[in-house]
Amino acid sequence: MSAAKATGLAAGFHELARRFRVPGAQLVVTDAGEPVVLDHGVTDHGTRQPVTAESKFPLGSVGKMFTATVVMMLVSDGDLDLDTPVGQYVPELRTAPDGIAASVTVRHLLSHTSGLASDLAAESAHAGSRLKYLRDGCRTGLMFAPGSIFSYSNVGYVLAGHLIEAVTGMTWWDAVETLLMRPLGITPSFVTAPAGVSGAPFVSGHVVGDQVRVIREQTLLPAEAPIGAVAASASDLAKLGALLIGDVGGWAQEFTFGEMLKPVGGAEPFGIADGWGLGAALYRAESVDWWGHDGSGDGTSCHLRGDPVNGVVVALTTNATAGYAMWKCLAEVLADAGVDMPVERAAGSKHAVLKHAAPPPSCAGRYVNGDTEYDVALGDDGLLYLQIAGERHSRLDCYEDLTFSVHDLVSGNPDYLGRFVRADGTGRIESVQVSGRTAVRVPGDAE
Repeated sequence: MSAAKATGLAAGFHELARRFRVPGAQLVVTDAGEPVVLDHGVTDHGTRQPVTAESKFPLGSVGKMFTATVVMMLVSDGDLDLDTPVGQYVPELRTAPDGIAASVTVRHLLSHTSGLASDLAAESAHAGSRLKYLRDGCRTGLMFAPGSIFSYSNVGYVLAGHLIEAVTGMTWWDAVETLLMRPLGITPSFVTAPAGVSGAPFVSGHVVGDQVRVIREQTLLPAEAPIGAVAASASDLAKLGALLIGDVGGWAQEFTFGEMLKPVGGAEPFGIADGWGLGAALYRAESVDWWGHDGSGDGTSCHLRGDPVNGVVVALTTNATAGYAMWKCLAEVLADAGVDMPVERAAGSKHAVLKHAAPPPSCAGRYVNGDTEYDVALGDDGLLYLQIAGERHSRLDCYEDLTFSVHDLVSGNPDYLGRFVRADGTGRIESVQVSGRTAVRVPGDAE
């Protein structure tokens, strides 16, 4: 990147951080030349400690890429097989319902096509070890046949983390640090860990409104560590991105990560990406496919993209919920610097030309994903609403193809896309996809 473009990128980055009142952020862009490394603001609105290039940000779900990468390293070594049922590695799950142990494979876990529930009820998640978490997560059985439908599953990635422990004899924390972080030159930092696991401090999260609320502790539980316990700098993320797109030599050459960046059949993550590999999401630009992941911790928003064709990696870390809005606007700033990077699924743009349509009454009903229930109700105004605990949470603005935009009535968060899905043959509405999570209609629920 030329000096003039790097200067313009820096100006745009700082302006966006100020516009969205993000207390602290980091941006790293690597291409064939010298990487651009930028930092902005403070790690904590109260202490006013400045952000540096080494500051660690809670990554949220971007941390799943660390878990997936270690799994793929174990696959390369022959310690795990992508198509072996998980019961071969975790015999304690052989009594789980619906034949989970015999039908769900490592490939299904990494691609979110396992059929397992997306999340565990809070009261169950707080109750003990990772194995107990998994037993509870499998309690509701499979929502659909493994490999047939995409449904984002935190339970599936907790199981992937447990597989790492089962085959290495190390804790997830030790395995991620020893096998991946240290070889990449990343100083470890975790937002949750058992006693005896040390790591670098991490920045505070923030909710920015009329006032700034500082969040100094993350709520993720130790049992859930594989889904989002990593805290890292944008430079750390750029190192991981370079590894996955093949820009790291030496020790990394013995491992194969190509499957992570290859779309999996049946993995259609409607509303959040254009495809999914074994640990990374696909985002299509006009000229090339990018890969990466988005994540949010408590008061943080972090993002990673990699272009394996041109060797470009973009990493953004922010310590505010408003970081996602900043990320969406960053694409234009990057384009001015010569980087054509998509921030979200390309297919979402078609809704700019689709007509709004009155929702079919048959879409109303109850849908479940594990312990989570989505109650879609038809209001007196003829519009559909997503209700949680009997209270309206979001309005669903429907289009003529059964897709919809979700307008959050509580938080005012930006709209995102979802869709209703008809059953083959009958035409009956059988499921709904929201935020990448597939929920199936409650049996016997009348249309």
